[in-house]
Amino acid sequence: MTINKKTLVMALSVLSIVLIGVALYSKHNFSSRQPSVGSNYRSCDLDRNMNCDNNDLLIFNQYLLSALNTCRGDNGYNPITDFDANGCITMDDKNYFLQELKNN
Repeated sequence: MTINKKTLVMALSVLSIVLIGVALYSKHNFSSRQPSVGSNYRSCDLDRNMNCDNNDLLIFNQYLLSALNTCRGDNGYNPITDFDANGCITMDDKNYFLQELKNN
C-alpha cells in the first residue's frame, strides 16, 4: 500500500494538533469550559491564562476531533466544545468559538 505525500502531510498535521492538545490538557485540569462565577475568564480562554490565543484554539480543536457529532449523553460528548449550548457538538460550535477568539 502506498500513501501519497499529501495524505501523509495531512495525517501528520492532524496528529500534531492532537498531541499538542493532549499535552496542553495534561498541563491543565479542565472540567468545564464555563468559568467560575465572578471569574474574569472569557469562554474562549480554555487554558485559563487570561488570553484567548492559539493555545486555546489547539485545545478546542483537540476536543472537537473527539466530540464532533455527539450530543449530551453520548460517549465522547464534551461540554467544553458546546459553545452554542444546544447539547450537541457541531461545526456551529467551532464557528462560535472562532468568533469569540476573533473578538479577543
